[in-house]
Amino acid sequence: MNDPLSMNDEDVDAYKFFGMGAKNYGEQYQANDLAKLYPEHVFRLKIFLNLLSAIQPDRMLDIGCGCGLPLLAFLREGYNADGFDYSNEMIEQTKQLLLSNDLDPARVSRNNMEKIEGISPGFYDCIVGLGSLYYSRNFSATISQISDLLPKGGDFIFSLRNELFSLFSQNSYTSDFFLKKLIPSTSLTPGLKTRLASFLDDKFSLSTATKKFLTIDEQKIFSLYHNPLTVEKDVLAPAGFALKGIYYYHYHALPPEFEHSDTEEFRRLSCEFENPTDWRGMFMSSSFVVHAVKTE
Repeated sequence: MNDPLSMNDEDVDAYKFFGMGAKNYGEQYQANDLAKLYPEHVFRLKIFLNLLSAIQPDRMLDIGCGCGLPLLAFLREGYNADGFDYSNEMIEQTKQLLLSNDLDPARVSRNNMEKIEGISPGFYDCIVGLGSLYYSRNFSATISQISDLLPKGGDFIFSLRNELFSLFSQNSYTSDFFLKKLIPSTSLTPGLKTRLASFLDDKFSLSTATKKFLTIDEQKIFSLYHNPLTVEKDVLAPAGFALKGIYYYHYHALPPEFEHSDTEEFRRLSCEFENPTDWRGMFMSSSFVVHAVKTE
């Protein structure tokens, strides 16, 4: 299983961080102003809705449902959907959202994706996780629990952060990827390893351009990255899943540093790139959606 590219004592749990901004989190699903926000959540939700349209599940569960806007979208499409989250603030937001749309607030409850309780195996034939799984501190156990809940032939649709994007990002993540994934750095002599690290830092250091906002990474939220080329072998097969498809989203038309200096143009061009099945997404998108089916 892949380790995070950066993890230290400062990393915080995602549910705590996002819970603090629960009231405004729904803005992530609005796509009206590229100068303020890139609508990657909108592109991701479209991928999920397209897959669900083909699957037509009988009963589905949204793990880490957050502010509830995706859950609302699923219910509006006619799916028999429930959701849970670990953040009390997010649960409250979702309940209010469902109530304001004349829907049953009991469809959302509190649960922990790393220790799921009170759900009978086979009760849901489709489980989705739009932006939650890569925040699990015990990722393999989380995937195994989800597998145990699904019947044979059940669908599992979830998003992951793209490790291969590091090759395009041209920043410290690129340097990390070379050192940790490509170059046999553990076999190098200390002197050569030091010179190599300095070489990579010179090639992939960030400019001094002033950043207009903090990314999730810079806020030290614990998260994992996965390689789309190995996700079937590393993630799915050990838990009894077979890969049905991979779909890319959150494209970057330029290395991400340009989003700080040329925000609106960067985002406009990136929106034009958004295509879930374009081969360039393997390198130019920071995230991807996995569709898997339970085989055992």
